[in-house]
Amino acid sequence: MTKTITNTTMETLPQANDFNRILELVKAVHTLTTKKEKATQGNLQKELKWEPRDVSYYVHAAVTADILNFTVIENKKHTYSLTKETQQALAFGNHKSVASFFISKIMNNDICKFIIHTYLDNGKYLSKKQLAKHIKENTEITLSESTIMRRISSVVSWSRWAIQNMKFVY
Repeated sequence: MTKTITNTTMETLPQANDFNRILELVKAVHTLTTKKEKATQGNLQKELKWEPRDVSYYVHAAVTADILNFTVIENKKHTYSLTKETQQALAFGNHKSVASFFISKIMNNDICKFIIHTYLDNGKYLSKKQLAKHIKENTEITLSESTIMRRISSVVSWSRWAIQNMKFVY
């Protein structure tokens, strides 16, 4: 039995603090698929030369952001694939459309959206403490305070990537 799982919202704090590594992951999945190889955890680890834990964190973040799908196969192995939307964005091939696509995925995260709008309105980033307070007061995230503080670096990093790449889109 095979089941493909997709995500439609991103309401979590990812454990993937470098958005450029998400892009590397997307490229690796595309490369493996093009070579007719399965994009499994092990194959991605070899292709990217990353530690297994890093592959796990980044594929989870990419699935949560609706950039990748994952398929569960009978033996409980997962294979990863680009979502149709990701495939379409990459098919355009120009930096503007690709950047626009990934910015839209980042903006699907309410916390990233808050960080970006706050930056665009005020010209500065909020502190980790301010963000942690916002998360506790405005989300249903039930992680411990120490986990929230660690993962804030991910949403800040993703938001900064989006802000830096907006110049190519607008």
